Amino acid sequence: MAATLTLPFDQARTLEQPLKAELEIVLRDMLVTGDLKKLAKKWEPARKLDAEMLSDVRSDLIDLLQGRRPLYEGLKGLDLASARANPERTRALVERSMPTADATKLLKNWKVKPVPDDRDDIIALLIEKISDQPVSRVA
Repeated sequence: MAATLTLPFDQARTLEQPLKAELEIVLRDMLVTGDLKKLAKKWEPARKLDAEMLSDVRSDLIDLLQGRRPLYEGLKGLDLASARANPERTRALVERSMPTADATKLLKNWKVKPVPDDRDDIIALLIEKISDQPVSRVA
């Protein structure tokens, strides 16, 4: 289990499927939150987990390992035009990976005002800008 915490993401994603399945079991059933946070920091150093994301860190790491969500690499190169050029990937990145602080910075970079305080509202507003259509918000 200790080896799991030192395994670089580049090596983890290239594991053969049976080994990936075993690693997924370790992530799902054996690691505690503190270990998951350490692994998340190692695999995605540009992603700063906020409190809202901690409850999902286990499934986020599993989805990252299995290729069901993109690797978070920060805000560099994420202008509105490039976000709209690949809306599905950007939406997955925003909804599943982007820390609230980065989402707020992105709204400011895209000159969106006012910036909401609530994470769900911030994410919904980003999705609106990416799709260039209003997004229905569940209250």
